Amino acid sequence: MKSVNGYDHNFVLDRVGDGLEIAAVVHEPSTGIQLEVSTTEPSMQLYTASNPKLKNKDKEDLVQDSIDAFCLETQQFPDAPNHAHFPSPILLPGEQFRSETLYRFSVR
Repeated sequence: MKSVNGYDHNFVLDRVGDGLEIAAVVHEPSTGIQLEVSTTEPSMQLYTASNPKLKNKDKEDLVQDSIDAFCLETQQFPDAPNHAHFPSPILLPGEQFRSETLYRFSVR
């Protein structure tokens, strides 16, 4: 779903095992900065701010729009309790939950 000036969308990951797997790779060509996200979760939410009037200054005092940034959140499937064919996110008393997400930055 695209909001007015941004995104708020969940992606189902094509996982093959239970361990950490690469979910996303993002590359910014002008700086060479690359972000690699690995996770044990079954899905990832892509969120971008949707308020074009919100402006921030960065550490070099340059103005940045709210839509200049994004967030990648690894998670269980949204609305999973309402879909029997989705993995259950419900944690009962005495059960343990383990999840791992790794955000790796590099310069290419």
